[in-house]
Amino acid sequence: GALEEPSGLAVTADKKILVSDWAKQVIQVFDQNGRFVRNLGSGLRRPHGVSCHTATGNIAILDTDLRMVVIMSRDGERQMSTFGCNLEHNAPPPICLDSIAVAPNGDIVMADWWYSCVKVFDPEGHVRFTFGSPGERGGQLNHPGGVCVDSRGNIIVADERNGRVQMFDASGNFARVLASRSDGLEFPNCVAAVDDGKIAVTDDGKKCVFLIEHDRA
Repeated sequence: GALEEPSGLAVTADKKILVSDWAKQVIQVFDQNGRFVRNLGSGLRRPHGVSCHTATGNIAILDTDLRMVVIMSRDGERQMSTFGCNLEHNAPPPICLDSIAVAPNGDIVMADWWYSCVKVFDPEGHVRFTFGSPGERGGQLNHPGGVCVDSRGNIIVADERNGRVQMFDASGNFARVLASRSDGLEFPNCVAAVDDGKIAVTDDGKKCVFLIEHDRA
């Protein structure tokens, strides 16, 4: 149950806490009180991101060493499917796919840090569309870190090097900036949609967590 290199976090519908630990090469499962339950994900090499589909409960794991997404059943007992995600086009290491999120419709969303874009796949692993390009204007990205999807299907991106969090609709169209350096952000690197509609943002520069209010999102 001890963590060595935690790199991703998700909460299941039954409130189990999933932590990807790339050093231990597993997903560790804890209960709501932080007690270790078990490991899942046998055969993983460098699990870097983890997310749960709200409808099915299936677990999506991004393995940056295998350059693969692994879909597991909600109990973690069965591997449902896998697909390759070699999106870096031979970009130099480290592997630059840092985060993964599952949309309400089952689409899988990943941010590509190296190419400053976001890729959206269908559940079978086919690329549906890509959005974002390098830059500082609204809708452009500068080495995005974390990504999440809210209950309405909006895609929230931690635009790390631009010091802001941006929101896109389910088709990847730019909606607006939710928070920026003028709000106190420095290097936002992870985002998560909270049950009450707020967006939680971790900031690698400020070493803290921000909460963006629902009326701003």
